[in-house]
Amino acid sequence: MRSFTKTSAKNAQVELCSIPLSKLKIGARLQFPMYDARNVLLLKAGTVLNPVRIDRLRRRGLTAVQVSVTEANQWDRTQRSRQGASGTSSSAPEVVRTPVPQPARREAKPRPAPRPRPTGAHSTERMQNVQSELAQTSEALNNLITEMIRSPGSDLGCVREIAGQTVSIVADDPDLAIFSMLLNGGREYPTSHCQRVSILATAMGAAAGLQESELRDLATGCMLHDTGMLLLKEPLYLYPRALTESEIVELKRHPSLVFDVLSNSPAISARAALVAYQVHERDDGSGYPRGRRGDQIHPLSKIAAVADSYIAKISDRPYRPAMSPYRAMEVMLVETGRRQFDPRAVRALLKAESLFPVGSTVELSTGETAQVIRSTPEDYMHPVVSVLSGGPPRIVNLAEERDISIVTESRTETSALAEEVALSCENDADDLDGLSAECAALEFQEEADGGAVGPDDGGPFEDESDAPQE
Repeated sequence: MRSFTKTSAKNAQVELCSIPLSKLKIGARLQFPMYDARNVLLLKAGTVLNPVRIDRLRRRGLTAVQVSVTEANQWDRTQRSRQGASGTSSSAPEVVRTPVPQPARREAKPRPAPRPRPTGAHSTERMQNVQSELAQTSEALNNLITEMIRSPGSDLGCVREIAGQTVSIVADDPDLAIFSMLLNGGREYPTSHCQRVSILATAMGAAAGLQESELRDLATGCMLHDTGMLLLKEPLYLYPRALTESEIVELKRHPSLVFDVLSNSPAISARAALVAYQVHERDDGSGYPRGRRGDQIHPLSKIAAVADSYIAKISDRPYRPAMSPYRAMEVMLVETGRRQFDPRAVRALLKAESLFPVGSTVELSTGETAQVIRSTPEDYMHPVVSVLSGGPPRIVNLAEERDISIVTESRTETSALAEEVALSCENDADDLDGLSAECAALEFQEEADGGAVGPDDGGPFEDESDAPQE
């Protein structure tokens, strides 16, 4: 065995050594994390070693792993004790104190300087231009999805251009992009739904301070996440009734189906494919396809999950009518209180949409009717509205004119929920730095692992249960 010292996330010095897979003790619970030869995390501390997990390591092409010297010696002593009891003998493995070179730490990429956020009303010309751009990207996306379903091995290269256009539209004016998204619902499911989720998730990611490459992968994964529905045996998403138990099991296959297609395309990054695969996971483990929870879910997937759920709520479905944007936001906050979503991702939603979402029609304390046209990221209780009654439309920034407020019967309750979501993130240095920092750390891990991130990979995505969840 060769050993080296690794500093854990808690700054504890752990001496590791390399041992063959055959030396792993089935049934042992890891006291320290397990790494591969490139120091990429394979299994977290506390994971129980069982035949399924060891076979997964073998299928990844590994013949040896890095474990703590303490555990390796304990396992070896146990093995030699058993051999001695049976009349056989074995010499202790030699521990060679040769340091293993540590990978160079990559400096964190600086955040791009945020563009000045547009204020005031949306010009008719600019709105028409954005509508036209979204219609073009919708057409291109629909053609891509059609070809993807017809021929799963087809070239998906054009998705990079579509994702780039989406990021550009959102960066120019996130409020206008979201407002136009609500009006641009001409395409059938899943094209319309996927495009809407992609736009909202990109706006949320921008609010969270993600890098452009991360925004592109987020947009790409969201654009294609529900295309697996079209690969199911039956069009279950069209059924105007509650699904049977067997139909629900079948429906939950669609993330795996789309992941298989995306992971085999050189045009799709591993991170974008993972977003599409994990978008239906939930922080409390109640999601699918694998019941991941907490840090087993990629930060980009957490953002995508919130965007997907919100867009689904404000969209008509064969089995129910759409919720109003405000009611959908209220339900999202309640579900976050139940730990279904990462509060930081929901805070990104509040920053992108405000508590009273862009496009909502609201009643003001003055008795006037108004439409929310812009969010106020630092004060999501008081968006910018366009007053529609009492004369020509006029713009009112409720964050500046505090004598005017939005009237709603359940505002007090919902305001408290929104504040709770915000307060749950107060330990972050700057609102959503936690999510963006996790993305940067995982990007480094993915690069070190050659981009091979997938449903059965280790690290944050390793299943905590003893049996695989399919």
